[in-house]
Amino acid sequence: MQYMNMDAFATLCETRDALRARKLSATELVQAQIARIEALDGKLNALVVRCFDRALAQARDSDRRLVTGSARPLEGVPDRKSTRLNSSHRT
Repeated sequence: MQYMNMDAFATLCETRDALRARKLSATELVQAQIARIEALDGKLNALVVRCFDRALAQARDSDRRLVTGSARPLEGVPDRKSTRLNSSHRT
């Protein structure tokens, strides 16, 4: 999948550099990843919790920091954190 000239399998550094060069925005990147998740997760069932609204809000915040020059080192690069489920209720 290509989005705004970014390969879906781009490295972290390639993604960071594209964001800083404004070849794409953090919001566009998250939207592309959401589309990919929605297209593939039905088969994979990899995501337990979907926080797309929060991800988009954080991407918009990252876009503001990228534009104003106050970006952190990996600003705008999506990060999928794993979720640990409490399984103590299972037998």
